[in-house]
Amino acid sequence: EIYEAVTSPQGPAMTWSMFAVGWMELKDTVRARSLLDRSFANMAEPFKVWTENADGSGAVNFLTGMGGFLQAVVFGCTGFRVSVSGIFYQGNKLNFSFSEDSVTVEVTARAGPWAPHLEAELWPSQSRLSLLPGHKVSFPRSAGRIQRSPPKLPGSSSSEFPGRTFSDVRDPLQSPVWVTLGSSSPTESLTV
Repeated sequence: EIYEAVTSPQGPAMTWSMFAVGWMELKDTVRARSLLDRSFANMAEPFKVWTENADGSGAVNFLTGMGGFLQAVVFGCTGFRVSVSGIFYQGNKLNFSFSEDSVTVEVTARAGPWAPHLEAELWPSQSRLSLLPGHKVSFPRSAGRIQRSPPKLPGSSSSEFPGRTFSDVRDPLQSPVWVTLGSSSPTESLTV
């Protein structure tokens, strides 16, 4: 309601479709429909290309506006959400699924026994969730990171490296590499 009220009625084509997605997510189909209908004002005849502004000014064949309209249909009307599959990290293949309030991570494959086991560390709670191959782990959306699971104490046997200790396999010069999950804001993205 805040941004919609201060957005110029002559705003660019992608504006209305994004508001429509928001209202659909909030289950207010009447408001969503009125904003989605507003997107059609940016469509120009005879070829039905989008213009940047409803009065026909600005960019013509405005792909950003067309893309916004398609997102409203795909992600607003259907409720589909983005999932990322096939990220390779530290010898592990991970799939990610995101919803309004949760993240699901699955390790689908390991390149070999040398690939470290991973965990998700959530912030600010510092909770750690093991990411085991073939198991899906879901948790509330929050800031956090995917990291190597901490090694066993020196001298103890490691299931990751049977018969070897952490000191046998650790590279002291190698700094950790993180996959960071964005904050709880839906506009934040996964970075590698």
